[in-house]
Amino acid sequence: MPLWPADSWDFQVGVVRIEHCGLRFQGGCGEDSGQASDEQFDLNRSSLALRESLELLNGEFERQSAIAGDGTRSFDEQEEAAIKAQRANVARLRIQEQIAEQELGIIQRRIDATEDDANRFALESEASEKRIELQALQNELTVAQIENEKILREISRDRFERDLDFAIDAFDAQKTVNERLIADDRKTLSERSAILDRTVELADSAFKNQIALTEGFLGQQTDLRKLVLEEDEEVIRERLKTLTADDIALGRILEIIRERKFVLQDIADLEREISDEVQNQLETRNQAINEIAELGVQAEIDRLNAIEQQTEASINKQFR
Repeated sequence: MPLWPADSWDFQVGVVRIEHCGLRFQGGCGEDSGQASDEQFDLNRSSLALRESLELLNGEFERQSAIAGDGTRSFDEQEEAAIKAQRANVARLRIQEQIAEQELGIIQRRIDATEDDANRFALESEASEKRIELQALQNELTVAQIENEKILREISRDRFERDLDFAIDAFDAQKTVNERLIADDRKTLSERSAILDRTVELADSAFKNQIALTEGFLGQQTDLRKLVLEEDEEVIRERLKTLTADDIALGRILEIIRERKFVLQDIADLEREISDEVQNQLETRNQAINEIAELGVQAEIDRLNAIEQQTEASINKQFR
């Protein structure tokens, strides 16, 4: 979106409000040089106030540009200053453009009113120079408006990157903590499994938030969930090219996909470790049960053998 409407504008600088000047003079093509001279006088008088406004805008542009480039300021302060600086720049260029247009109109009316060839030639030369000046101002204004659009896009991208960095870093920090807790042998298997489940929930929530940030920045829906499952990175890059984003933003979106792949792999590894430990505990438990059972059977055999020996001894004693 443009920083300034195309057909009307105003700008607040300190206590002075600069509005669309509306330098319009009565009368069509002048019938004599006297009318043109009167118009020039009116324009010169109006220009005094406009030059003061221009200086205010110049000061505002320099001041806001300095704030926008100040890395010690907050992001919001820099963003606001960048927009204000560009608005001031567009405003001052439009004032200069309007003055040049009015001056060219006055010169043209002088040309129409003069009958002296030498004077006409001088005025036509002056008009030609003024048209060149006006074209230069219009070119500069066009460039300024293009720069406005660029700044808005960069501000939007910078905000997206800042919010994305926070979302990724916040989750990574908690994931690292949880991984250490899961690896802690002093915790029960049940406790570690619960921490893993919570980590999975956080990972899904973080990825959902990253998708929302991306789609909010792009203004369009994405299929990042499907791209995470895609194994061929060349295919991923080709699909990302269909999004309305510059190379930097596409790089950050690719980073989201890679991070999600890494997270899913890490979670799979943790789940496998927990599963292996559960299996080991089950095997240990079954082995212990079998050992106990074997000990129980052996004890019963020993008891029966003892009884049998006692019976044989008793019989032998009776028949001696």
